[in-house]
Amino acid sequence: MKEKAKLTELVFLSDKRKKLLLFLKDKPRNMAEIQEHLSADPVSILPQIKKLKEGKLVVQKRHTYELSLMGVVVADKMPPFLGTLEVLEENFDYWTKRNLEGIPPFLRKRIFELRNCKLVLPDMSHMFELNPEFVEKLHSSTHILGFTSYFHPSFTTLYPELAKKRRE
Repeated sequence: MKEKAKLTELVFLSDKRKKLLLFLKDKPRNMAEIQEHLSADPVSILPQIKKLKEGKLVVQKRHTYELSLMGVVVADKMPPFLGTLEVLEENFDYWTKRNLEGIPPFLRKRIFELRNCKLVLPDMSHMFELNPEFVEKLHSSTHILGFTSYFHPSFTTLYPELAKKRRE
């Protein structure tokens, strides 16, 4: 009797399979599109597609491949999960030394949204000044959403100024 593959192994033990599932998330694709996206030849792609088909995550319709309904469920949850891992790995020491209990659960679920953020550690000699890079990014932003664990006196002038700019 053949043992069924575990979905976590099927999806995450192969970078090609993971990328393929995410690529098929948008729409069905043919082999040429898959080859171009993965920068690989059919000989290395076909075994991965076969495994995904056997795992019932991908179906083939004529000359295109698309996600099955189960594949859609899995692929929809992958970006937040992978993004969360990426955020935590990027600054692993920072995150492991923090008590995350102070972050409300609804925000902890959104940690993956910090993927394009940068950890800026202030120079101790300027710890009472706002980081110039932070202020510059605020001024160039079109949308600002944030919270802070401390109150900086400059916030009382900075945030009303940003809000006024937004209304103009």
